[in-house]
Amino acid sequence: MSAGNDSENTFKALIGEDVGPTQQIEPADLESLSTTKVIVDQNYIDLRSFVDDELYRQAPDGHSNAAEPTYTCDPSEAELFLLNVKAAIHNFISALYSFHECIENRLDQYIPNGHQVTEDDLIGNGPASEYAYRAGFLIGLRTDAQHYGFSCLQAEPDTETADQITYRITFDESTFRQQIGGHDRFLHRNANYRQDILRFIGSFHQTAFNAFWEDTKDWLNVTQDDIEAAISLPDWQRGGSRP
Repeated sequence: MSAGNDSENTFKALIGEDVGPTQQIEPADLESLSTTKVIVDQNYIDLRSFVDDELYRQAPDGHSNAAEPTYTCDPSEAELFLLNVKAAIHNFISALYSFHECIENRLDQYIPNGHQVTEDDLIGNGPASEYAYRAGFLIGLRTDAQHYGFSCLQAEPDTETADQITYRITFDESTFRQQIGGHDRFLHRNANYRQDILRFIGSFHQTAFNAFWEDTKDWLNVTQDDIEAAISLPDWQRGGSRP
């Protein structure tokens, strides 16, 4: 999924054929697309501020997530702290949803006739990339949050002392299926690593999401200089830096 390699370009694969954009992206559309991407990144940073460890740390094998993201709080504040962590998770996923909507609505005019990128393409309902399968699961969590308040996410005590409790956020698949109505379209093939939600988000953002963004830029023939000319980036993101 490395940017610059057409045979592995994830965005091009969504379109279904080896075609390029019909024209150079307009500044207003690049501004909108880049802004929604930066908002995803900023919400990732906000979520990361809650955890004791990093959300993502590359393992020696080069692709696994070696981080152990937990959060620690005073026992008397556990309920409020969990609410804030869930809010940060929801904000990240909602930003991802908006990023997808921007791709659907803003990039449609640049995709040649007879081709399109739909919501189903972006969440893995059909032949898809690993990005879409992972994104689909997170969009499913957004549906659960909207209707059931993240009933499928549980705070599991990891360690406990008299002064503090350390929790891990886990995914309860049976509750999710019961509440959402067994929507397998959100689950795909992530069972082996979706149990730990914070770790899942860390891995998704730092690998699949970042690679998808680079592939989208590559397909559009957009450079980092183009993006910095279109929007005012935070200092940490100038020059293509990542959170």
